[in-house]
Amino acid sequence: MRPRCSKLPSRGDRRNSLPERVLAIPWLQSLLAMKSLLALSLVSLIQLSAIGAPANAAPGDDVAILARGAWPFAKADPTGPRTARGWIIRTENELLEAAGPLPAAIAPKALLANLAKRLKIDEIDFNKHTLIVVSSGVKNTGGHRVEITRVEKGAKGNVAHWLATGPKGGFVTQAFTHPTAVVIISKLDGPILFEPAFDAVKNPPVKPKLRPAPKPQIKPD
Repeated sequence: MRPRCSKLPSRGDRRNSLPERVLAIPWLQSLLAMKSLLALSLVSLIQLSAIGAPANAAPGDDVAILARGAWPFAKADPTGPRTARGWIIRTENELLEAAGPLPAAIAPKALLANLAKRLKIDEIDFNKHTLIVVSSGVKNTGGHRVEITRVEKGAKGNVAHWLATGPKGGFVTQAFTHPTAVVIISKLDGPILFEPAFDAVKNPPVKPKLRPAPKPQIKPD
């Protein structure tokens, strides 16, 4: 009488049964559960960080320029300042100081309305806006230009970047000019530095050449 042999598991049965036996180990089940919980916690942390950080909080971001143009209160006075200067304007008093001597009858509200019209913006409200002005000084000829290229909200402070250029050749206006630029941005608190700094700009004053007075003609008797 032949002995009875138990049926050997097929190759497929062995593949299916091995993981089941391994997964049945208690400590391995705990390890896999901890791994899944850790992965879910990491995903949740990343999502919360993305939601909680405002879009404009990253240092070094550019601040949106709402309007730009020339500063309408600059005068091409031959005896005026020849060096570059800048102003940060957040109040009506600072506006009057940057605008220079004006008739006493002109109110700050009228100045703001006039400036807003020139810059093609509905209104200028110092509760909402900050003005940045740059002047490159009085020049002997035309062809000079100054521009505020960008305003940066940096990690070490806010920075207004500006650039002044001179004539590029050819005919230019033979008259005194005063290149200026102004930009309006949303209200930005804290110091705003200028780059390049005005102390580093070499622009010595140049005395204007005065024409000699004509000699009086003596008519013969």
